[in-house]
Amino acid sequence: GVVIFCHGLSATYQIGWSTDEGRDVNAHHLLLWNAVLELKKKGIQDFDLGGVNDEDAKGVKQFKEGLNGKVSTLLGQYH
Repeated sequence: GVVIFCHGLSATYQIGWSTDEGRDVNAHHLLLWNAVLELKKKGIQDFDLGGVNDEDAKGVKQFKEGLNGKVSTLLGQYH
């Protein structure tokens, strides 16, 4: 499953979950791709997929990079 919030002409991916079986068949990729198609139909112009995790979510990183979107680097948090 995935949760996506729409706000104005933008949308933001909030959270997703899949079983081990779902991950084995890239079910999350299918859900996100279908979300992209639906958002385009609704006139959404920007879709923020969130950060790129090089260590714990390599499959999601691969999907995000495959969309050829713009990667933005933000400053880290400082305490």
